[in-house]
Amino acid sequence: MGKLFKITSTIFLLFILMWSFFGCQNTKNLSGTQNLFPGSGGLPAEFSYLEKTRPGESLENGIVERQGPIYLFDHTLVEIKPTSSMDLEIKKFNVYQDIYGELIVLGEIYNKSNTTKTNMAITFDFYDKQKNLIKSIKEKAYADYFLPKTELPFYLVYDERTRYIDISEIKIGVNYNNHNKGIEGAVVVTEEKIFYDNDIMSIKGNIFNISSNDIEKIKLIATFYNEKGQVVFIRECYIQTDKLLSWQKQDFEVNILFDEYIKPFTAYNFGVFFRDSLKV
Repeated sequence: MGKLFKITSTIFLLFILMWSFFGCQNTKNLSGTQNLFPGSGGLPAEFSYLEKTRPGESLENGIVERQGPIYLFDHTLVEIKPTSSMDLEIKKFNVYQDIYGELIVLGEIYNKSNTTKTNMAITFDFYDKQKNLIKSIKEKAYADYFLPKTELPFYLVYDERTRYIDISEIKIGVNYNNHNKGIEGAVVVTEEKIFYDNDIMSIKGNIFNISSNDIEKIKLIATFYNEKGQVVFIRECYIQTDKLLSWQKQDFEVNILFDEYIKPFTAYNFGVFFRDSLKV
């Protein structure tokens, strides 16, 4: 009995130490990627973790029956080809099938230029082995204003499974306009705490407008990365208002539910997107 107690205690202690080690990696570089947690304001309704069913599922007597991938398709064989640009670089891209069999394409765009970009749209072109175009999709970017020397994540769900087997290549591009007026606002993001409640990890902190300009249309997005540095999911952080006066501070929060849908991550990074307030 004594030996059993010691073994059980040792296992429990090792578990606590491993959990503490993971939780203490509270750095800006503990990023990971996937979708936005419900309530964060960033996920479309069809991706809410709170819904009872999703596409490809049926609900009978309160039991969800999931229909997984039914086609012989290996997403690891799909080649991603980002288009080159003088101003923008597409990087940290990733493609995988989620637990529902849907094809997920995501990554980051880096603004190499000294100019703010607006009216941004991400283009996805799917090709077969013969370089024939299968499908073209255009998605509006998360942010309306993309400042110089910053990263903006992107995310696409492609669910036309009957076409998966033909996909050999995905070309990713960006359409945008140059913003004629420079944005003078500046925001600092600070983390205050990471804590766990059952299967949920929460990150809390604040954003601080350190400029003499008021700012508006604020979006704070957390991007999460795997051990290879690829984006694996994205979360839009909860903030009370999308405006900050000069030298004003505001709290934020983002939650990550550790369920079967979440991808393993080793690092994360925050991106703030905004514009100077319009003065009347």
